[in-house]
Amino acid sequence: MNELKNRIKIVRSANPNFERRYFVPDAAVSEVLSESTVRSVLKDLRVPAYEVADLTDGILRGARKCFAILVLIDRGEAISNFFRGDSLQQSRPDDRLPYTSASLQRIFSENAKSPAVTDFFEKQWEFAVPIMRPSPIFRRLDTEAILPFLRQEPAGEGSMGTAWKIELHPQCHELPLENHTVSICSYQAR
Repeated sequence: MNELKNRIKIVRSANPNFERRYFVPDAAVSEVLSESTVRSVLKDLRVPAYEVADLTDGILRGARKCFAILVLIDRGEAISNFFRGDSLQQSRPDDRLPYTSASLQRIFSENAKSPAVTDFFEKQWEFAVPIMRPSPIFRRLDTEAILPFLRQEPAGEGSMGTAWKIELHPQCHELPLENHTVSICSYQAR
């Protein structure tokens, strides 16, 4: 498990945004957590043999991020808890990111100040990176969200606010951009 933990840390440290906050793109998580790696780590964690196949499948289908976070905080064995509380619905643990403190308390069966709850809550933001997609629907992001903006520089100011030139991480958008660059405006409240 330590080898996997180190690989995740390397990917994380290779991706700082313009604010020097680290994040892990989805593609990097998929690359690091292959089927053989997941199966091997689950066995190393002494997960019951009868759960290994189903957990491996569940992780690969939609819990790679949660499993990576758990590996980083030395709680990999807790991955089964993310499936046990799903009310037999088809939702995937990664789709429920970011988790609230209350939901993490239920998952870990621990109080809000426990290391598992606080460490997971803090680390999840590095993996819950917004993927920029073309959409007419306005989205609000949590203030803790780590934006995958590699560079940000002012592009001009006007009476309405400031324009910024932003370079997006290539694995964190599905926009038809040249050089992964976009301009955005931050409006000044009046």
